[in-house]
Formats: sequence, structure tokens, C-alpha cells
Amino acid sequence: MTARGRPGAGGRRAVTLIEVLVVLGLLAAMLALALPITLRSIERNTYRAAVAAVVASIDEARSHAQREGVMVEVIVARDGSRLRAMERPVDGGDAAPITMIDAAIDPPITLASAAGDGLLALFLPDGSAPISGTATIRSADGVESIVSIGATLGRASVTERVVSEEEPEEDAVEEKPAESAPTTSGATGSPTS
Repeated sequence: MTARGRPGAGGRRAVTLIEVLVVLGLLAAMLALALPITLRSIERNTYRAAVAAVVASIDEARSHAQREGVMVEVIVARDGSRLRAMERPVDGGDAAPITMIDAAIDPPITLASAAGDGLLALFLPDGSAPISGTATIRSADGVESIVSIGATLGRASVTERVVSEEEPEEDAVEEKPAESAPTTSGATGSPTS
């Protein structure tokens, strides 16, 4: 009888080194296939969380203006690393930061205000935003979300698009509304102003 057919200790069949190496090779191949997909999924979730944090901060700034009866400025840091809010009393007093409204954006995701001066919106005590603009949140893989604030109601809406590397940024390859439920209203799903 050969060594392969002979039972090992305790009456069990022994495993050869070749069999162990084959199993390890298969596991390594499966890991090599799954790792890029998992990393892309993590990056995508991080990006979506950053977009959600920006929209939530804008909504909270609007709510704060209404609740406290003050004006609130929403400002994008010049380096694109965070979104902050500053409270301004209606009588023209000094501005004060609102510590609970502070969305950090971690690289490689970037945030930029379309105006370039950092001011994204000014909310009045009635919730309207006479100074309102757009901010662009970009991921490393060419996805960008445009966050717009409507002047009349001060509501934030998000449009997501994929920008091709070969084309200039102005030409979007694909444009679609983001999957953010709080930014749309009505049965049509159109952005609110």
C-alpha cells in the first residue's frame, strides 16, 4: 500500500504539501480578485458619506438660522478640507463659529466653492438664502457631486456626474441625480429650490 492510501494518526488521511499549496494558491487568487472591488467600494462609501455630511451641514445651518433667528454663513475652507458655518446676529454683531456645523473632507476627496471666495450661502432667519451658490465635491476616480442651494427656500440639492479623464471638466460624460432622498421633493423627484 502507498503512503497516500495509508491512514495517518488517529485513522485520518494525511494532507500533502502540494494540496496545502494548491489551497493557498486558490485563496490568494480569490483575494487578488476581491481586494480591488472591496477597495473601490470603501472609496465609494467614503465619498458618499462626505457628500451626505456636506448636505447635512448645509441643512443644519439653515435650521440653525431659523431656530435661533440669526443669519448663518456657510463657508468652504480655501484648501477644500472642510465646510463650516458662522452665526451672524441680525443686528450686525460679531460672527461666531457654530461648532456643531463642521464637515471635514478627507483627501483624496476635495470640496470647492464655485464662487471661489469660500462663501457658499448666507441663510436668513426665515430660512431663505439670498446669497447662495454651488459647491463641487470631487472623488479621486472622476465622480463629482454638485451641491446647489436654492435662494428662495434655501434647500440643498445634489447632482452627481462622472467626468471622463480625456474630456475637460465642463463636459460631463454622464449626469444623474444623486441618491439622496432629502434633497428632492414631490412625485417628480425634481430638486427643490
